[in-house]
Amino acid sequence: MNTWEKAWQENRTGWDKGEPVPALIDYLTQHTPDATQGQTPRALVPGCGSGYDAFALAQHGYTTTGLDIAPTAAERFDRCRAHHGVSPDKAHIVTDDFFSFTPDAPFDLIWDYTFLCAIQPSQRELWGQTMTRLLHPNGTLLVLVFPIFESDNPSPTTDEDKGPPYRMHLEHVRHILEPHMVLTHSEEPSRQHPDRKGLELLTAWKHRNA
Repeated sequence: MNTWEKAWQENRTGWDKGEPVPALIDYLTQHTPDATQGQTPRALVPGCGSGYDAFALAQHGYTTTGLDIAPTAAERFDRCRAHHGVSPDKAHIVTDDFFSFTPDAPFDLIWDYTFLCAIQPSQRELWGQTMTRLLHPNGTLLVLVFPIFESDNPSPTTDEDKGPPYRMHLEHVRHILEPHMVLTHSEEPSRQHPDRKGLELLTAWKHRNA
């Protein structure tokens, strides 16, 4: 049994806030998705858990794929989707390993929140490569960097704390993504959960060759 499946089975899911992330809702309110060659834009939420963010993306015009390695999370996703009145053709979940996940087409938007900080620091370079592979050439990668901390160590593979969540810094994400992507936007969200105030930074990335 993988560690995340065990956590879901034992109900050790303190990261689950029961609602979509305020920063994502604000972003979706301000950015209307563009149809790609007349088709509904596709979104991906790795480490989607209960699926609140996936449902928000679906309700804002995306055909959304949630991805999680835990079967129990997938079961909860399906229950929550029915509760939110989102149809399976608008939001569905795939139980798979993010690093080996191979969809039938790349995604126009990828949303990462509490996924990057949950993987082992030694996996971060592979995370960047995988995000690059999964993102459409003209797509947007949104990373809500969390939990932010100040550090003199710019290494993206530091093991100086005992996460998850592993502490993060914008420079870590730059180090990982800038060989592949360009940072197009960065700001502290105006709305955050009270216990995460000052610990989040919303960043947007595009392919370097876009």
